[in-house]
Amino acid sequence: MLQRMINGRRYNSGGIAQYEIIRLKDIPMVEGRIAPRHRVSKRAKINYGGDKYACTVRDISTTGAALELADLMSHVRKAKAFTLEIPEDGLMLPCRVVWQSGYRMGITFD
Repeated sequence: MLQRMINGRRYNSGGIAQYEIIRLKDIPMVEGRIAPRHRVSKRAKINYGGDKYACTVRDISTTGAALELADLMSHVRKAKAFTLEIPEDGLMLPCRVVWQSGYRMGITFD
């Protein structure tokens, strides 16, 4: 018997007991960001405490970016806020750290 909930009601179909399995990968993702992100690969520098640390911008939007750090042990991992320099675009952007994972870091622009 296949059991399915539709609009809060349970529906059964005859036969051997079965359950419909819905996997998360089968459900389309809805992008919840304020601004769309664009995948890039731009060299950048994190200016923190007067020192500069190499990084790569992996995606960027008008509100933030995802960075890949060159050095996992760098002091910038302790930073809560810094200035991101993207020489290719002539940008110096004050930002705050939102998340960190391994060599990656998510930032929001101030």
